[in-house]
Amino acid sequence: MTRSIDNSTRGLIVKRGTLVDATIIAAAVKPPPHDEGQVNPRDPDASFTKKNGETYFGYKAHLAVDEESGIVRQAEMTSADLHDSQRGEAMIQGDEEAYYGDKAYDSAALRKALNDKKIDDKIAYKAKRGAQQPDWQRWFNKTASSVRVGVEPANATMKNWYGMARVRYRSLVRNNCHLQFVVMAMNMKRARVLEAAA
Repeated sequence: MTRSIDNSTRGLIVKRGTLVDATIIAAAVKPPPHDEGQVNPRDPDASFTKKNGETYFGYKAHLAVDEESGIVRQAEMTSADLHDSQRGEAMIQGDEEAYYGDKAYDSAALRKALNDKKIDDKIAYKAKRGAQQPDWQRWFNKTASSVRVGVEPANATMKNWYGMARVRYRSLVRNNCHLQFVVMAMNMKRARVLEAAA
């Protein structure tokens, strides 16, 4: 597990809630042609994934952001084909009151892990195939989403201001290392804003 700088000793992290999300980051190399398989030998760690009917080739950056401060508490890079829910439990910080995730994190195992740790489960519910989603789940999703959306500025900052729309390196290890430096820079900048406002 890879963690970013912990600013909690300076009183910046409130620990009221953890907002989790994964964002796709394009590989530094071109995707392999369809007739050549799923792997580019120049970067075998990069992989394909689909989102909203579109195909992407690269990696995923998984972030756990403090609800109140916007500070990134944990960041991890994986190949793009890893489903968000497979890193969901690893993104639990253990000291938060609530855990917010979108429908991609809806899994019985993650919900049980949160319950066992006495952390309030604020993960959105997926609609079951062929069945209408109950009104209470739609209401819950809308309410939880209004808080979970607080993770989006971190994703946007990482991609738009720190050039992480595409990775710079080949290999998961190098790109994960780069992600940690980017998150440290983001957190230092955010900490200055928070301290100036205090």
